[in-house]
Amino acid sequence: MIEIKIYDTNHHFEQYVETFNIPKERLGYITNYHMTKLGFTVHTWGNFYDEILKQLPKDENEKELWICYSSYLKNVCSIIKITKEMDLNGMYSLYSFNEIIKKIVNRDEVDFELSYYSNKNIQGGAGISGNYFHIKYKNVDIKDTWAWIGVYYEREEPLICIGFENKDGWGKPIFDLIDSNLNKLNEGELTTLPYLISGSIWFELTKEKHKEFQTCDLEAQIQMLKDFLDEVIKFPLNILKKNI
Repeated sequence: MIEIKIYDTNHHFEQYVETFNIPKERLGYITNYHMTKLGFTVHTWGNFYDEILKQLPKDENEKELWICYSSYLKNVCSIIKITKEMDLNGMYSLYSFNEIIKKIVNRDEVDFELSYYSNKNIQGGAGISGNYFHIKYKNVDIKDTWAWIGVYYEREEPLICIGFENKDGWGKPIFDLIDSNLNKLNEGELTTLPYLISGSIWFELTKEKHKEFQTCDLEAQIQMLKDFLDEVIKFPLNILKKNI
């Protein structure tokens, strides 16, 4: 018998032994965190993942199936494999990014006013960094909205994006407007088509602009972030204009 855990920490070792009348040696336990229990053998999903890659079959069709499953397992269990050396010198760029974001979300424009709110990560996520900000539209019937702009850096190619959460008194005014018009929208010069995932509407900086960001100077990087933000904020305005 195998008990499978990912993040659940409620354990039932003795209960299984008594209920199913099996010896401890026949109870397999796989968790996504390290733990020990006297008399029982516990392995982690990370151990299992490593073992899969060690035991890949020679048959190409079977091998492909195993590799696909290992990728699924890695994603579901948030298995992180660090293979490259860390570079502390590059970390200042993350600090610089957040300080620049704070500045571009604090300004007054013709159609809207922005103000910095907090540096909490959206949905409490790890491996991401950014800022929440307040959007107040002018001369249109869109309630005040709070959005998030930042970077996902838990990957080798970081992703800059903006999110609107489906929460009352928060990101819902723009979330509802975008969500109800998703099939009518086109991608912009800097942003991909918006999409819905994990209860939020997301806009990403395009792959082409990500590449350009890596090669341009600081002034151009700041301008790109500002233009990306403005393009996203104007999506609701463009929707309202088309619906008039």
